[in-house]
Amino acid sequence: ALCARSVLICAYSAHMCSYHSEENTMPDAIDLAWAAGFADGEACISLARQTYKDARRRPTFRLRFDVVQNHREVLLHFETCVGISGRLYATKRTTATNRQTYHLTYDGAAAYAVIRRLIPWLVRKRPEAQVAMAYVERARPGWHPGPRGCPAELWKVRESYYVKLRRMK
Repeated sequence: ALCARSVLICAYSAHMCSYHSEENTMPDAIDLAWAAGFADGEACISLARQTYKDARRRPTFRLRFDVVQNHREVLLHFETCVGISGRLYATKRTTATNRQTYHLTYDGAAAYAVIRRLIPWLVRKRPEAQVAMAYVERARPGWHPGPRGCPAELWKVRESYYVKLRRMK
């Protein structure tokens, strides 16, 4: 079982590498240290919980790494420093905001890859990053069990990590 989990974790993290192979380079330590410092102050590591209208279907969880900033170029620099492309978009401006803001999001395997690269240099976000890494190792987010769904004990593990990360905020 341990060997199978290791393969699953490797497959989960390698998914992003194969998807953006030309963009996914291993940056140097200075860039990663800068990105980790920026993430300590500006990023959010979370599990997104998606519910469904069908009452028979349990919610699903997705690892997320988000950064919101009013300076688009800083987010582009962050992407370059971590060596992984995320989804960058302008948020809808409202009367409550004085400036245009931008949102950089990494989901699933991409979020895991970013956290894995930054964790040696994280300070403030390190406990959240460690919980996120444990979630991937123990909750098996890349495993799709088929029509019978996820076993109840695994679903409880996933839910417990969701609650744990929310309480860390």
